[in-house]
Amino acid sequence: MKKIIVVASIGLFSLTACKKDYTCECTTTSTSSLNGEPSPTSTDVSTVVLKDVSKKTVKNSSECMSYESTYTSTNGTGADLETWTSTDKTACTIK
Repeated sequence: MKKIIVVASIGLFSLTACKKDYTCECTTTSTSSLNGEPSPTSTDVSTVVLKDVSKKTVKNSSECMSYESTYTSTNGTGADLETWTSTDKTACTIK
């Protein structure tokens, strides 16, 4: 009977998620152009610490998500038409 309780306890312990503090580091690279002429690229690194959570929670967190977004705007008419495009790429890793 003791063996069954010990085995069951070990089995239940192994199924529980290990909760701890995780650090999510995100690097955002921003590029833009005006009428096809590129502007300088900028890079920003941000860090978020998620406390007492499981790794699955961190992977599903909106605070640690990689994404890409593009915005395009046009101004003016005819020969004065200007097109401005901006792209942000964010890549996040769990540390």
